[in-house]
Amino acid sequence: MDTSRDQDMALRFMLEDLAELENQQKGKQRADESTDREMAIKAMKNEIHAARRFLQDRMLAARVGT
Repeated sequence: MDTSRDQDMALRFMLEDLAELENQQKGKQRADESTDREMAIKAMKNEIHAARRFLQDRMLAARVGT
């Protein structure tokens, strides 16, 4: 079992869920205003992208190290 790949897949699923939440919100407020929900989704996406970069770097280091 490849834990890093499983973790990456879980993070991709999280990004898909967040994209769905974003699509549900579109057009429900003024264009120049961000809601707390939008800001939270953006922050979560940034964290997930950072976690995926970390995992990808770790997988690369493991391949190079062997």
